[in-house]
Order: sequence, then C-alpha cells, then structure tokens
Amino acid sequence: MEKLPLSAIPNQTLSITLGNRLFEIAVLLGQSGSTLVDVTVDGINLRRGYRAVHGNALLGEILSRKYGYLVFECDDGASYPTYTQFGLTHGLYWWEA
Repeated sequence: MEKLPLSAIPNQTLSITLGNRLFEIAVLLGQSGSTLVDVTVDGINLRRGYRAVHGNALLGEILSRKYGYLVFECDDGASYPTYTQFGLTHGLYWWEA
C-alpha cells in the first residue's frame, strides 16, 4: 500500500507512476464543499467529478482489478475526506490488485 502525497490545499493535481502506469489525479473542492476526484490512467479518463467517500474504491471494483485500488481513508472517523486534513488524518492510498 502506498500513501499518495496530497497537500492541505483545496485544488491539486498529482502525476504519479503506480504499478508501471501513469496516474493523473485531480483532487478538487466542489461547490458544496465536498472533495471531488478526476482520475486518468495512461491518458484514459476513468473518473470525472467523483465524490470522495472514506473507504470506497474510487475506480469501482472492475477498474480497480485492472489499475489498482485508490481509496481515501479518514483516520478521524469522518465519512468524507476534506482537503484541510490531507497529510494529517485524511489520505489517499493506492495498492495493486
């Protein structure tokens, strides 16, 4: 399992190689204050505007089996990750399927 380097800022994009694939992950602040995520892998858009939820695979089960699991974890018991807690109690993790 690998913890991805997110900062406590509201809008950010991370380019990172995971499992020999190039991931482009945009973590955005939605209008309602929720955390939204866009995921592109090797130039293929897999998710757009997906609302981040603690413990849910961002890519769903079928895509996760192919690209690996991307999951937000909130160590403080929150249901929804928030950027102010990135690097503290909220994090985004990846592990190979």
